[in-house]
Amino acid sequence: AAKMAENERMLAEMNKSWEEKLKEAQEQALKEAAESGGGAKEETEKKNSVPHILNVHEDDLLSRAVCYFFPKDDIINFGNRNNPGVEEILLGGVSIRPDHCRVHNVDDKLSLGV
Repeated sequence: AAKMAENERMLAEMNKSWEEKLKEAQEQALKEAAESGGGAKEETEKKNSVPHILNVHEDDLLSRAVCYFFPKDDIINFGNRNNPGVEEILLGGVSIRPDHCRVHNVDDKLSLGV
């Protein structure tokens, strides 16, 4: 029982340290964004006006880490990362085909084709 309590205490200490490190990293990122002229603010504004997609991950820290904007009047192709071709966006997964789909952006209105 004493060893288990010690392990729980050590785990709590490790988590506390990680949380402190995360907070420091977030503060540093905000500082760097402010020094670079507010790039994060510009991207947020762009997300409000330009069609885009964000990644989704079972780990919340990894979700929304990748953002891809769809250029106006362009076609973006999606495919399988294990069999790349002319696709701009490569996805992983057993049900992803080599030429999976394409997204058309015409006048900021998206349509999906297969």
